[in-house]
Amino acid sequence: MSAAVDVDSFIRYFKEADIGSVTTCAIAGNLHPVDVLYTAQHCTEHLDAALNLVIQLHVHLEHAPGDILVFLTGQEDIELAIRLLPERLRRRGLSTATLYAVPLYATLPPAQQITAIDQSRPQVSGSVVPRKVIFATNVAETSLTIPGVRFVIDPGLSKQRMIVPALDADVLQVRPISRAQALQRAGRAGRQVGGGICIRLYPETEWANLEPYPTPEICRCDLASTILQLYAMGLTRPWALPLLNRPSRSNYERALVHLHELQALDDDLRLDPVFGRQLAGLPLEPMEARMVLVAKALGDSTVLARIVEIAAMLSTDVSSSGLIVVLPGERRLDVQRQWQQQFAERRAGDLVTWGRVLQQYLKQSPSQRKRWCGQYHVNERLLGAAASAYTQLMQHLNHGSIYAQVAPKLKTLILQILDTLPPDLGSAERSMQLVQRCICAGFFRQAACREGQRTYRVIRSGHRPVALHPTSVFVDAVCPEWVIFRDFICTSKAYLRGVTACEPLWLQTCRHADTPTTIAPETAATD
Repeated sequence: MSAAVDVDSFIRYFKEADIGSVTTCAIAGNLHPVDVLYTAQHCTEHLDAALNLVIQLHVHLEHAPGDILVFLTGQEDIELAIRLLPERLRRRGLSTATLYAVPLYATLPPAQQITAIDQSRPQVSGSVVPRKVIFATNVAETSLTIPGVRFVIDPGLSKQRMIVPALDADVLQVRPISRAQALQRAGRAGRQVGGGICIRLYPETEWANLEPYPTPEICRCDLASTILQLYAMGLTRPWALPLLNRPSRSNYERALVHLHELQALDDDLRLDPVFGRQLAGLPLEPMEARMVLVAKALGDSTVLARIVEIAAMLSTDVSSSGLIVVLPGERRLDVQRQWQQQFAERRAGDLVTWGRVLQQYLKQSPSQRKRWCGQYHVNERLLGAAASAYTQLMQHLNHGSIYAQVAPKLKTLILQILDTLPPDLGSAERSMQLVQRCICAGFFRQAACREGQRTYRVIRSGHRPVALHPTSVFVDAVCPEWVIFRDFICTSKAYLRGVTACEPLWLQTCRHADTPTTIAPETAATD
């Protein structure tokens, strides 16, 4: 069991279940001493502070062996750090040949992950680079051990997906880590004989304010998919299931309302025997599954293929997993501009663009796909996973008996979509609008309208102002009046990521009119 797990919660759970005596066994780790240091004040500019510390450690401990591990919150911060480090070294009159920077995050291509873990060093001017600095996400906390690390720099932050009730949405936020996670990070410096040093970029007085353990995902994320699967397994009151970590009543209520809006549940909160089971049968989030089933119900094979490509990409969490690969020495802005020239669909938006990338990938012969990914700076592993998901989804839809019929709850929606299509559209324009309307049928809960030149107001929560994410294809183009979005992100600003252009009429068509605003108290869990 991981050292970051709350053992006491397991003991309480099994004792309350009255299954007999509970015995625990602890095996001490073989760590060398780690000196933990704190900054005098909290470092709000954690990336800048981390880079300065890397250089100071490298200069002042020039003859002390050992690599440096720096924890950052995401791929973009890591790429920026790798680009800025040589500039900072040159600015101080230091040689860039003495420090070797490498990235490490979950979706990094395998060859580059090995570079971060491997103890070999490149040669510069005939000499081996003496020290390596690894810029990593929290994948380096527990998932793997990096040999040679003696110094750890920990800003005390990580990106977490969590429900924000005021926004009625899952939000990706940069949040403080727990004390258990901080101990895991410090332990990375204790794997070498002689121990190491961990520098935390916050004052020691903040230690007591950290949560003892990380919040379980089931207590901080959307429960709609989990509850839908429990319904499909035959549970009639899934909120009554005794769980180790029990979500709050408000999280249960939100999920039930969500599923009712998607028409997976009827007004008595029972699973719809056809559409509910069709949604549960697809290995997708409920909104994405509804998007796919609407496309299938339209009976247009081209539209279905485009939508399944999008769903396959979303199943890999493409929006936050690093579709674009930026190698050391390359500028993300230049790579992104080249990528958008090849793939961007600025009429429709980001989801259609991601689907187009997979479409082009699938057209390549298997022997050419690796070269193609390198040519266009796209993540080969991510696209390989998306291609497998595409095949699996098509098999479900074409051969699963439950998908042979159009669910009665979709028939009215399909008629409304077809009746409101402009009659003068050409074939390509008609297919594109149908693709957009299928996306809208799944994500109608997440709509925003433009206020001003480039900012939006989220319809459901009224949150404003919200900008489009810098990776959006609309950032350098005319912003649509209305959009639907995949992700709401809060860092120093609020962003919408994974946006698709839409129209108010499409939203009105997709919305389930009889959605209750609350769930009856007897059906929900207690806090």
